[in-house]
Amino acid sequence: MDLSSNSESKVPVLQTATALAISFMICKIGAYLTQLCKIQGGTLPAVTAIVVFLATLFPAQFGYLAPAGDTLAMVLMQVKNVVSSFVYWCLIKCLFQELTP
Repeated sequence: MDLSSNSESKVPVLQTATALAISFMICKIGAYLTQLCKIQGGTLPAVTAIVVFLATLFPAQFGYLAPAGDTLAMVLMQVKNVVSSFVYWCLIKCLFQELTP
């Protein structure tokens, strides 16, 4: 039995927490800037511009967070699948309830 630790297969908890914190800060700053400039619907472009700017200035630091992005993307895809399955189930249930007298 092999009880050795394989660090490559573990979830990078510190990187994930750091990525979440940085993402939250970037989104809040982007939302604040668009409200400050009174640009309606400009939050997503502002956040994208901030991310590109920061990734250009700090490529090594953002490269360190890349494995956390893969982990978060995998988790969010599973959440999306569960939520969309539930929505489809509700739609089908509602449609059948309306069709039956």
